[in-house]
Amino acid sequence: MNTEEIRMRVLDEHAKIRLIIDELDDLNKRFGRDEDVGAELREIGVGLYEIFAAHLALEDSSLAPALAAASDRGPMLAERMMREHKEQREMLTYLLRRLEDEGRPTALVSNELNSFCEYVRRDMQYEETILETGLRPNA
Repeated sequence: MNTEEIRMRVLDEHAKIRLIIDELDDLNKRFGRDEDVGAELREIGVGLYEIFAAHLALEDSSLAPALAAASDRGPMLAERMMREHKEQREMLTYLLRRLEDEGRPTALVSNELNSFCEYVRRDMQYEETILETGLRPNA
């Protein structure tokens, strides 16, 4: 893939992740009024974690090398992204274990999913800035 194809693929995946986050936001709002949505909240949360993990793999295999080659600051940006991805994978492993623990109160799961969704939103916003500036030669 060339850099524009990589950029478009990452942005497309970000859009799909945002749809799942929006769905989780809606479920979390309903959970406050209807505790019967707990199983659905957990199921969609697991799906988000799985999709996010696959997204990290895509970025590792295509975006990181493209960033490294794109500009003078590219190697630094790629290295930072790979460090962040390592931390994010550790976070996903931890959160998934907690999410799959059926004995864990759904209220706690809901709070953790809310926090994770906000984290992912900020991360995607940062990455989109990098996609706009970091893939340009000498940007």
